[in-house]
Amino acid sequence: MSLGKVGPAAAGSAPAMFDAMRRASGFQAGLIAGGIAQLGPSVVPRLVEATRERPGSVRRESLHALGLMGPEARGALGRIEELTHDPDVSTRLQAASVHWSISGRPDAASILIEALRDPKASVRGLSAYQLGLMGPAANSAVPALIGMLEGEDPSDHEAAIGALGRIGPPSLAALPAMLRRSTAASPGVIPWAVSLASVGPGGVPILIEGLDDPDEGVRWTAAAALGELGAAAGDAVPKLSRMSTSDRAADRVVASLALWRIARDGRVVPILATSAGKTDPRDRNERYAALDALAEIGPPAAGAVPTLRAQLSAEKDPAITKVVQVLGLIGPAAAEAIDQLERMSAHSGEDMLRAHANEAIWRITGGEKGIEALIKEVRGGTEYARSSALGTLSAMGPKAAAAAPAIAEALRRDPTDGLAAAVLRDIGPPARPALPMLIEIFKGDLLLDKAGVAAAIRAIDPETARSLGIR
Repeated sequence: MSLGKVGPAAAGSAPAMFDAMRRASGFQAGLIAGGIAQLGPSVVPRLVEATRERPGSVRRESLHALGLMGPEARGALGRIEELTHDPDVSTRLQAASVHWSISGRPDAASILIEALRDPKASVRGLSAYQLGLMGPAANSAVPALIGMLEGEDPSDHEAAIGALGRIGPPSLAALPAMLRRSTAASPGVIPWAVSLASVGPGGVPILIEGLDDPDEGVRWTAAAALGELGAAAGDAVPKLSRMSTSDRAADRVVASLALWRIARDGRVVPILATSAGKTDPRDRNERYAALDALAEIGPPAAGAVPTLRAQLSAEKDPAITKVVQVLGLIGPAAAEAIDQLERMSAHSGEDMLRAHANEAIWRITGGEKGIEALIKEVRGGTEYARSSALGTLSAMGPKAAAAAPAIAEALRRDPTDGLAAAVLRDIGPPARPALPMLIEIFKGDLLLDKAGVAAAIRAIDPETARSLGIR
């Protein structure tokens, strides 16, 4: 794969890369095809020939590479045109999409639009996906995609909504049908909000109307989509404000987050704090949605700290980890919770909870206190606690310099530990004490992928990296 990143200068490696693509499968084959695409126009004839090979996976990845090359692969259009008439429907659809990627001709969508009426749901779904990849150029497909939404197959609805979202503003006429079919099952899981928002500000009036829908899932999706639009959905603020004081608790949570995203209205914090403080299992979805919203708001959610702090004593609470995370994301304004978090870090028997408590302590104090507990977990914690601590230290970057010796020890014990190497990379030059050990591993005879170790050396000392041939 690194050869592909070199570009056309590495075209001589093409035979080896094609052989590797033939032997590979799945995700790896796709990565190799991507590398071949970066070799430039000289590989187009070889890719064209590869589309005649069996098994079909070689043909599929060769088409994938040609599509990635775009106009550089114009010399392949004749063969791709042939494949748009192939007996295999998946080949026809992929060829049509690749034809568009190379030629930019919107009429390439006609084959895909026709396939939206195929009796097989899998074919309809693949066609919708390929149309979505074309973006606004697939605007001629909007009526047919609306037709999919008017059917009764849920898989058709999902495929059509995804495609229409990628097509964007030309899908405005489809927005009412998209909203009707994208009802959410939970106030905290609203999967199609981004797709609806991708239609653009022109859809705001339709989404505002959706806030009054009798179906709660439609209301939640409309509110979330408006929130995704941000300031462009300013006209929705009055109705969302009323919704945030509704007698329907879940409506209040979804509307509050949308208001925050649109207008940064701090008045939503007490509303969300009330829902975040509900510990009755029947309120689980509402509570988690409120906690997620407070986490997104971050430091301005300081008003919720007393409510969150009051929940720290209930270690068996299934939401306790989320509560701890939110306190950490609020940051220094959550300082009143430090004593309880430190007790949790020192005495909890739950690895996950200790890890999140340590991270929260670091975020609240600026790293001075939490880092000691994290080092302890790296040196002697369970595998999960050690991995969690390394993940937190990685987020700290250079501020985690004090942990570099402990991380180096972990890497010495297990040179295959890619996470430890990645943390040293993220710490950068302050991790210099670990450099001799990293060099030792890099030069060693162990059969392992040394890319992570090389990246750490390069980040800590570029000059040493160059002397070792690391680029």
